[in-house]
Amino acid sequence: MLKKYLWGAIVPVLAIFILSGSGARPKKEGLPKQNADTVKYQSIMIKQTSKDTSITFAGPNGRIAGIVVDLETKEPIPGVNITIVGTNFNAETDSAGKYTIVNVPVGTYSVEAQKKGYQSQRITGLKSIMSFRTPVNFRLRSSVIEMEGTVVKKPNIYLYPTKKETLTVKIHTKGKITTSIPEYNTGWNIVVAPGGKINDTYDYLFYEAKVDYNFTLDAGWVLQSSDFDRRMNEILVNIGLNDKERADFMDYWPKRMDWKKKYCAAYYLKRNEIDQAIPLTISKTPESLLRLFFKFVPTDTLVTVPEPKIEKFKRIGFTVVEWGGILENEK
Repeated sequence: MLKKYLWGAIVPVLAIFILSGSGARPKKEGLPKQNADTVKYQSIMIKQTSKDTSITFAGPNGRIAGIVVDLETKEPIPGVNITIVGTNFNAETDSAGKYTIVNVPVGTYSVEAQKKGYQSQRITGLKSIMSFRTPVNFRLRSSVIEMEGTVVKKPNIYLYPTKKETLTVKIHTKGKITTSIPEYNTGWNIVVAPGGKINDTYDYLFYEAKVDYNFTLDAGWVLQSSDFDRRMNEILVNIGLNDKERADFMDYWPKRMDWKKKYCAAYYLKRNEIDQAIPLTISKTPESLLRLFFKFVPTDTLVTVPEPKIEKFKRIGFTVVEWGGILENEK
């Protein structure tokens, strides 16, 4: 009886021992060893691959944005082609000279700005950072024109129609236009409001040119640096520029003057010579047209220059005003 009892107690223990020895033990919680190794391997590969800056992440990429201005005038330049070198990413500057290139993969790039009439500029080592805006601004220098001649700086053309007009404006210079805003191409095709706003954007048409022409210098004013602003503003008022036109002129020319010499002769260029050197045509003939150009000649000597006799400009009907200048010895 005792033997039968002992044997009944031992058999279940032996069964458990045999089963545990055969590997049929209860499973542990968690991933099998093979899967855990796979996860570890994948983690290492992701870490290594993320060092490659050419990959595209699932999250937001970066943006490259900025503004392009003229190196000398500091004015914004529209129509500049901005390219991330070696990629298909590009943009064009708007009327305010601004651009934005979006969705740029994280990495290090070179960005180049190009426009006809300007020397191209490339900036290297720029980093696109995930979810960030990388500012890249350019200052472009006007291209050096191969031909000899006189540099006519910053002529501005203001148009004041009596009603909204669609116009074509062309410059037939004896030389070459070097830069323009908006882009000149073969002429400006524009829409102008009565207040003078062009294409709902510009206050005037702007260009610069290299002109093969020798102007007659026989009348003008002799100015000194200490009195240049007052005298020049007075001259412009007497000729007939309005407040806006005078302000634009005075914002540009005083900064361009070379005051290494004591005096500057401001020669008044004759209208008939301006029309020969830089012919201007407009699809609708203006009723009033003023083309005002000076040639500024620095001098150490107080020269005697007769003042020109000028009748103040009168604005009647469709009016066009243009001003510009030439600085002696500027090529």
